This record gives sequence, C-alpha cells and structure tokens, in this order.
Amino acid sequence: MNKFLHFTPLTVALVLSAALLAAIVSACTVQISPQQDNIAPQPATATVSPLSGSADPTTSQATPIVSETLPLMPDASTTNAATQITPADLAPISNVEVTVVDEPTRQVTVTVQGELPDSCTQIDQVTQEATDHTINVTITTRRPAEMMCAQVITPFTETVQLDLAGLDAGEYTVEVNGVTQSFQLPPQGS
Repeated sequence: MNKFLHFTPLTVALVLSAALLAAIVSACTVQISPQQDNIAPQPATATVSPLSGSADPTTSQATPIVSETLPLMPDASTTNAATQITPADLAPISNVEVTVVDEPTRQVTVTVQGELPDSCTQIDQVTQEATDHTINVTITTRRPAEMMCAQVITPFTETVQLDLAGLDAGEYTVEVNGVTQSFQLPPQGS
C-alpha cells in the first residue's frame, strides 16, 4: 500500500483558499472601548488596525501598521435635531404665481415652486417684509449637518398668504428669493 497521500488539484485549491481566507480575516483587528461611568460621556469607539501582509495563517499573528479610531455611533451632541441643522440657505425658486381675491376681503396668495437639492433639505422658514410697493418673501431651507443624503432633486410647492395690513391699493411686486412677479392690489372693501 502506498504511504503517500494523493491530493487532487481541487483539494489543494480548497486548502489554499481556506488558508488565504484565514489570513484575510486575521488581517484586521477591532477593539471596542465602552464608556466608563466615572467620566464625562464620550461616544463608544472602535479601533481598526489593518495588519501587515506577513501574517502567519497558522498562528493568526501580525503587527499593526496603521491604527485609526472610528466612532461606533454619532456623538450625543450631533443627535440633537437642533444642533444638527446647518445655517439657513435660500430655497431655489423656479416659479412664482400670485392670486388676488378681493371679495369678501382682499387677499393675496403667492404660490411658490422650486427644487430642493437633496432628499434631506427641507423648507425651514418663510418670512415677508413690505417696502414701498415691493413685498419681499424669503424662504429658507435647513439640512441636517454631516448627514449622507440622496442627491435627488426634490420639487416643492409653498403657499404664502401675504400680510396686506397697511398696504394701499396699487401695483406691487412680490420678490421671492430673487424671483419677481407683479400684481394689482385692489382697494380695501371694493
């Protein structure tokens, strides 16, 4: 009887693949550092250390060549919605339409259409200010800071009821973030 084992090429490939997989799995180590109760709260972190390519697959030993600490969860200060919002930006406006109703009371409604740059950006505030015969409407947006968002153009429509207190009848221009539309304001009670 022959005392030598005979290995087929498939058996050799499987053994080498298993050894290679073991070397790859041992190529990174992760150390978790939980929070300690006696210190100020800090986010838990993981230290990831890629290892050198000279690892011995039978001992799974290697020497780290780089070490980096990564947060496992966002810091508590960034999870608060109020601190997560970036400074307000003007909403991009594509169309402004003015509707004037004079009975039973005069009302002016401005319908604004635009496109937000991503899926996270939202309308934040709508403000208005009248100066002479121009009514400036400012629409600002907010976006969570440092959040990964789908870069998808998101259309929006915002309806704004203009404050007509103290305005005389006449020709007015409404300006919404730089886009203008003129309208005729009827006399009050006409």
